[in-house]
Amino acid sequence: MQQEIHLSKHDLHILGALFDPELSLSTSAPVDASKPALPHLDEEEFASIRAEEQMILKLLHGSSQTADTIDRAIQQLTGLITRSPGFAPAYFNRAQARRLFVTDDNLFTEEFTEQSRFVFADLQSTITLATPLSPQASLSIHQQSLLASVHAHRGLLLMKAVQRAENGFKVYGLPDELCKPDKDSIEDAASRDFFFGGRYGDKDAQQMSVKTNPYAKMCGAIVKQAMRQEIEEGMEKV
Repeated sequence: MQQEIHLSKHDLHILGALFDPELSLSTSAPVDASKPALPHLDEEEFASIRAEEQMILKLLHGSSQTADTIDRAIQQLTGLITRSPGFAPAYFNRAQARRLFVTDDNLFTEEFTEQSRFVFADLQSTITLATPLSPQASLSIHQQSLLASVHAHRGLLLMKAVQRAENGFKVYGLPDELCKPDKDSIEDAASRDFFFGGRYGDKDAQQMSVKTNPYAKMCGAIVKQAMRQEIEEGMEKV
C-alpha cells in the first residue's frame, strides 16, 4: 500500500515557487507614500543632509573622476556619517565610492582584503539602518528604493566572489558571517540578497533570485538525473 505523503504549507510554497517563480516574488514589501523618507529623521533634517550628500557625490560624476577625487569623496562621506550616523544612504554611497577606488579586478584579492571588508561593512550598515524592525511594517518610498538597491548591489558583489572561486582563486574580504567562503555558501548568501532586493522592488534582483535559488538548483539536478536515467534505460531496451 502506497504511503500518503503530507506536505507542510512551507513545502507547498517552495514547490509552487519552483514551477511558478513569480509566486515566490509576489509578497512585496508594503509601501506607504505618506511616511517620511527615513523613520528617525524629519523631512527638514533629511533634506538638509541629503543636499550635503548630493554635493559630495558630484565628485564622482563626469569625466573628471580620478583616484584623488574618489578618495576625497570617501573622506567627505565619512565626515557626513560621523556627523549624521543614522543617515543610511551615506553608507551605501561610500560603499560604491570604495568600489570605484578598489575596482572590480582588485575586489576580493589578498592585497585589497581590508577595502573589500569596508565595502561589505557599509552595505550591511545601510541595510541595518534602513530595514524596519518588523517585516510587516510599511516602508517609505525612499526606504524601498534604497533597500532594493543595496540588496541587489550586495548580491551582485557576492556573485563576483562566486566567479572568482569558480576560477580557482581564493576569495578575500568577505563578511565575517561567511566564515567558510566556499562557492555554495557565497552563492546562497547572494540568493538571499536577490530575494530581498526583489521583495523591495528590483526587477533584476527578482530574476536573479529565481536563478540562484538553491531549491530550484536542487530540483533541476534531480530532473537532469531522472532524464539521464530514462535515456539510459531506453537505450538498454533498444
